[in-house]
Amino acid sequence: MVALIMFQDNYRNCLNRAKRSLSSRSFPAETLRAIEQDILSTLPALHIFHPETGPLYQDLRDMLCAWVVSRADEGLRYVHGTAKIAGMILLNMRPQQGFIVMRNLLERHCMRSFYGSVSANDDVSAAVWFESESN
Repeated sequence: MVALIMFQDNYRNCLNRAKRSLSSRSFPAETLRAIEQDILSTLPALHIFHPETGPLYQDLRDMLCAWVVSRADEGLRYVHGTAKIAGMILLNMRPQQGFIVMRNLLERHCMRSFYGSVSANDDVSAAVWFESESN
């Protein structure tokens, strides 16, 4: 298994870039809305990620914004459902460690097809079509 080589300060650097972008209002508004919507649907019965009362809301939001920034150089956008994976990771570890786990998990070829971008969806569609034709 090949893992991304990341230093512990990678999360801090990406988060700082995201916070600067958010404060200067240059963070894409559509992406921020998508993140907020996704967070609302992440384990809602637990209320742990609720924007007003959830103790892990800010950690999840920060982690997702940092993740978007870490992938921006590749032109990859936020994909709905990412908050659920990040939320499950945050239930088990701190954001800095969770960010590295999430990057390693979602950057694998198969997962990147699902959580990469809209163009990566072509890979998923092709794989589904190929499998249905094989049967």
